[in-house]
Amino acid sequence: LALNGIKTVVVGLDTQCSITNVALPAPEASSLEELKELRKLRGGLYHLLEQDGVDLSDVIMHTDLPTLDLIPETGHLGKLERVLDQAVGREQYFSKKLIPLLSEYEVVIFDNSPAWNHLVKASLACATTVISPVGCDAGTIDVLESNMETVKAFKENAELDWRNFLMLPTLIEPNKLSQQIYAGYLTQFPEYIIPHPIRRAVVGQEAQVVRKSVLEYGPNSQLASDYYNAICAIWNRICDSQTEELNGGSKARN
Repeated sequence: LALNGIKTVVVGLDTQCSITNVALPAPEASSLEELKELRKLRGGLYHLLEQDGVDLSDVIMHTDLPTLDLIPETGHLGKLERVLDQAVGREQYFSKKLIPLLSEYEVVIFDNSPAWNHLVKASLACATTVISPVGCDAGTIDVLESNMETVKAFKENAELDWRNFLMLPTLIEPNKLSQQIYAGYLTQFPEYIIPHPIRRAVVGQEAQVVRKSVLEYGPNSQLASDYYNAICAIWNRICDSQTEELNGGSKARN
C-alpha cells in the first residue's frame, strides 16, 4: 500500500516485536546492556494511551518509505494487556482512544500476535476489514476450525459488522499435501479466500534479514509477484465493499 502512495500506519501488537524487527533498522548496540537501554528509550502504544504528556509524534516511527509509519511493539505491551483486562468496555478501547489519533492516515493496519488476547479483541472491534493468513500446511489445518469458531463467536457477541473477512493462503509449496490443503480452502471458504496464495521461498527469509519487504528486496521474484497480486485483490475487495456500503446509504464506519 505504502509503495503505491497510500498513507499507511502499522500498529504492532505482537510481544515478539515481529513487525518492528522487520520494518525498522536494527538497533546499533555493541553490548546487551546497550541494547536494553536503547529499547527502554523507545516508546510505544502503552506510553501513548496510558501516560500523560505523550503525543503520537513521541512514539511514531518513520520508515524509509515516506508513506509508511509504525507504532512499534515494545516490552510494555504486556502492561497494556493488563490495563485492558481490568477495563470496562475494553473491546472499544482502541476505537475510543487510538483511532481518533490516526486520522491523518488512509489505512491503519493492526499486526496482531497469534495468541488470542485483549489486544487482538480491541483491534478486531475497530476493524473494517479483517485479514487472516492461513498456512497451507498440516499445522494450520489442525487449529483452523477452532480459531475460526473463536473469531466467529467474538464477532457475534460483540455485534461487529466487518466489511470484509478475508483469508490469505500462505506458505504454499509445490507438494501434493500443500496443494490439496489450498484446494480445500477454496472449496470450504470460497467467499473468504483470496485466490492468490503466497509461496514459501528463500527470498522471503533473505528480505527479512535485511529488513525490507520482498517487493523492495526482490521485485522481480515470484514471491514479490505473489504479494503484489494478493494485495491488489485485497484492495479491490476493500474498495468494492466500501462502494457497496456507500451506495446502500449506510453510514461509513471509522
